[in-house]
Amino acid sequence: MNPFSYGAVVKGTNFYDREEDCKRIVDTLAGGNNLVLYAPRRFGKTSLVFKAMEQLKKQGFICVYFDFMPVFSPESFVRLYTKSLVAKQSSLSNDHQSFA
Repeated sequence: MNPFSYGAVVKGTNFYDREEDCKRIVDTLAGGNNLVLYAPRRFGKTSLVFKAMEQLKKQGFICVYFDFMPVFSPESFVRLYTKSLVAKQSSLSNDHQSFA
């Protein structure tokens, strides 16, 4: 039996043994640098990104996730990227309202 979860973003206790990779991503991004994460399909890239975003949020960073898979043109990029930004802005606005 395979002990690893797959087929969806892995979070919490199911996220296993990628701490060094995650730390490198967090340190690179927190330092103001860019990076490219490249690996074959189903190697856990998205789960690793979500784990890094979780740690960056704890450090006070605002993180926006954007999936490039449905992008097929410059127009679709702008539409989908804008949609991601609006969703993040809405969630930030709701967070601020709950503190008021």
